[in-house]
Amino acid sequence: MEESSAEKMSSETTIISPDHQTNPLSSTVVSETIVTSTCLSIESQDTTCSLDKLIASLCKEVEDKDARIMEVEQKYNQTCESLSKFITSLVKEIEDQVKRMKELKVENEKKDAACKSISRALVSFMNEVDRKNQQITDLKHTCSEMYSDIRTLVEERALLHRLNIRAENELQSISRRNKRLKSELITVKKELTRQLVQSVGGPQSNEGQSRSMQGTGCSNIDINALKKELEDKTDEVLYLQNLNQILILKERESNNELLEAQQELLSGLHSILSNRTMLGIKRMGELDTKPFLEACADKFPKEEQGIKCAEVCSIWEDHLKDSKWHPFKHDIINGNLQAIIDESDEKLEELRKEWGEKAYKTVATALMELNEYNPSGRYPVPKIWNIREEREVSLKEVIGYIIQQLKTHKRKRR
Repeated sequence: MEESSAEKMSSETTIISPDHQTNPLSSTVVSETIVTSTCLSIESQDTTCSLDKLIASLCKEVEDKDARIMEVEQKYNQTCESLSKFITSLVKEIEDQVKRMKELKVENEKKDAACKSISRALVSFMNEVDRKNQQITDLKHTCSEMYSDIRTLVEERALLHRLNIRAENELQSISRRNKRLKSELITVKKELTRQLVQSVGGPQSNEGQSRSMQGTGCSNIDINALKKELEDKTDEVLYLQNLNQILILKERESNNELLEAQQELLSGLHSILSNRTMLGIKRMGELDTKPFLEACADKFPKEEQGIKCAEVCSIWEDHLKDSKWHPFKHDIINGNLQAIIDESDEKLEELRKEWGEKAYKTVATALMELNEYNPSGRYPVPKIWNIREEREVSLKEVIGYIIQQLKTHKRKRR
């Protein structure tokens, strides 16, 4: 700084000196000027020193600020970097959320479509329920009518049965009386023949002849009375026989009507009953294929099991339908003569040996059911079955069950 001020003073001197040379009249002014310049230079030196200090402090402050700025820039860069990462993660999260929202939208659309489909199905189901309710109501009325008809038929059948039994008893009594009368008639004829032979054989006294005539007259009277009684009893037997035939025909008609009512009831209950209800429809005499399938699983590969099972079941179904095959024997059980399975039957022994005990039992069960429910036709017949108790139910129980289910369904709807 001092060198620069000296250079300025020398330059001013060099500048003034030519003027002094050219203009001697202004030497005084020049001298004053030099003094002034000297003062100014001293003052400028002081000012320069203060300025240097100021500049130095400013430079230091600038350096401090530069360092501060560098620190701030570093923090700014770090902040920008972390903010960039945060923004990147936020953008990614937003994109994921947008993607998730799109997926949720698609899923909601699918759910809406499913809800609409379920709503339509529910409406259809409610309509079906209403239709089923109407069917149940109609079935209830039909069952009530059928129940009254069946009760009337059962009462008529019981009455006809009692009349038939009474007629049979009367026929048996009349038959015994006819036998007795015939025996008496034969005895009287023999006695008359003997008396006639005696009367023809020799002379008799008048008293003997009169006695013989009296005896003959009495015998003739007895024979005529017996003949008349026999004719009356014969007419009575014919009347009772005709009455018995009429009763038998009425009983058959009642049985046919009862069977028709059962068939109508079965057709109506077929769409209502299932495996989940207490009552169901079981085909009596139908062969259960499960034991044969289990046996085939042990004997054949997986791909052949179904075919082999179907073949074996078809063979045994044909055996069950064969009316010529009668593997039964009779035995007294609990004081009653009953038909049971003849275990020594050749086919059954072969079945047990080849396919096992379970297959044998299912065939034996089917045979017993066919022998009980359809011995003449030898084909499965449907019956209303109590699934829980494993027994056949009566018509009264079926009608009571339907009425109870209808009441329960009405309470649920309320």
